[in-house]
Amino acid sequence: RLAQTPPEPLPLPPAALGHPLSVHGQQVHMALKIFELDRTLEGVQGQIWDRVNGYNWWKQELQDKEGGLAKFSEGYKTFGLNRDETGVTYREWVPNAKQVFLTGEFNGWSNETPLTAEGFGRWSVHLPDKADGQPVVPHRCQVKVRIETNDGQWIERVPAWIKLAWQDHTTNLFNGVNWEPAAGERYVLRHPRPAKPENLKIYEAHVGMGSCEPKVATYKDFAESVLPRVKRMGYNAV
Repeated sequence: RLAQTPPEPLPLPPAALGHPLSVHGQQVHMALKIFELDRTLEGVQGQIWDRVNGYNWWKQELQDKEGGLAKFSEGYKTFGLNRDETGVTYREWVPNAKQVFLTGEFNGWSNETPLTAEGFGRWSVHLPDKADGQPVVPHRCQVKVRIETNDGQWIERVPAWIKLAWQDHTTNLFNGVNWEPAAGERYVLRHPRPAKPENLKIYEAHVGMGSCEPKVATYKDFAESVLPRVKRMGYNAV
């Protein structure tokens, strides 16, 4: 015979009721509702709390050192190739570097454009515009950052904050591309930004893998095949 009233739930283990977190030397007591909702997680509470501890530590670190998570997420305004009134500044975070150079089509892939260390792993160079007002690194120019590490190795990398990368199909290697089209050639958004939802339900997606066919999917494939499904399932962020 079925019970008329639900049985009393088993008592929750202490870690589910609360856990002391250490955030920059201060003890913070908090609990996670997820342990009440899913009792199968009891065996991995230690690993989950390690993640929570790490998240809170880094969140506070970014607040203290970078002005907060929102400001830190706008690193593209500081790093990479950014224009101002007089030219272009290139900045990269390379903490293990002895020397750093911006190299590319604009200087014959040479070491003629060294960066200067700014401290805290940051390196930068300012490239004033030419006498005729044209940028030293033009639109569609391919570039890389060339680094001598502290142990004497030489390596080349695509700049981390570059807007575009093109693959050389003769070598299968990628080069960064300075993408700064003229104002009249830039895409203009036609639709308003969606309203900010009260709560996020995030769908993680990898566009190139987002196809049932044995191919690298395109953004058009993703828009036609995956986004309608994402919306239909109730997600509000990608």
